[in-house]
Amino acid sequence: MQSIMEKLPKLPDKKKLVAGAAVVVLAAAGWQLYSSITHKPQEANYIPIVRTMTIGESIVDSSAVYPGEVRGRYESQLAFQTAGRIASRLVNVGDRVHAGQILMTIDPKDVNQSVEAANAQLASAVANQKLAADNAARFNKLYAGGAVSEATRDQYNTQLEAANAALRQAQANANASGNQLSYTQLTSDADGVVAAITGEAGQVTAAGTPMVTIVRGGEREIQINVPENVKLSVGQQAEISFWALPDITAKGTVREIAP
Repeated sequence: MQSIMEKLPKLPDKKKLVAGAAVVVLAAAGWQLYSSITHKPQEANYIPIVRTMTIGESIVDSSAVYPGEVRGRYESQLAFQTAGRIASRLVNVGDRVHAGQILMTIDPKDVNQSVEAANAQLASAVANQKLAADNAARFNKLYAGGAVSEATRDQYNTQLEAANAALRQAQANANASGNQLSYTQLTSDADGVVAAITGEAGQVTAAGTPMVTIVRGGEREIQINVPENVKLSVGQQAEISFWALPDITAKGTVREIAP
């Protein structure tokens, strides 16, 4: 460096400083060029990224969730056995009832008239049968004494048989009318819970129209609708959770599959 500076022509001090800086820069650039030519660059460690897959049995979650309705395994849809106007409703949905408890009543006014008419016919049949029996007994005694003919005796015996038949018919009509009177009260056939009510006081109903649905106590079942391509089998296990009771779960078994 010193020899180079000595060979430079005489310059002012400021120009000498600039020239010396240029020489230093050229020397540094030349050294870097020489180093890059004589030294090979080091290769960087390259770590490849690959995707791996384990070959074997894969675990597939085949479970599915379906909504359903909790129902009693045995339900009774109760109806009146006679027509009439509903006079009173004595239960509400959700009430617990017992066997024989009265749930609804029908106005018995018209049925009472039928019962009175049947009882009157029964009383008339009883009187006619008693008269026919007395006549038959009297003429049988006269026939035994030879006072009347056999034809006359047979006539009164035939009247007695007809009176007995009329009496049985009147008795049957009276019993049927009495049953109709009892049918004006809708009673529960078993212990359970009222699940539905379709009749109200003042409504005119026909015989056989369901009025109250009773879910009997005991087992419960859940009815669900599933797509046709879902494969289920009787006896398959299921886990049940309840929207209204999120902390409660239950175990169940597929009992029946119906199309």
